[in-house]
Amino acid sequence: MNKAQSLRLFEVTSQRQADNGTVCFHDPIANCDYMSYESGYVRRKYSARNWRGNVINTVYQLNILIGMATFILLQKLNVS
Repeated sequence: MNKAQSLRLFEVTSQRQADNGTVCFHDPIANCDYMSYESGYVRRKYSARNWRGNVINTVYQLNILIGMATFILLQKLNVS
């Protein structure tokens, strides 16, 4: 049993995501998706309804420190 199975996640990667190197897992307990990109970024996506009943998708990055470190490194490389 791997970590995804122990967390009860199941893969829902679309063909387009697979072509781009992205892997998508659905968490039925939290009712959200976790997307792992080829670049190393991991994002969480969930849906909620607003007061009008419209579905609003929210996506945010989970490994922000890695993203910030990459950004700072790229800035330093461009300055040199």
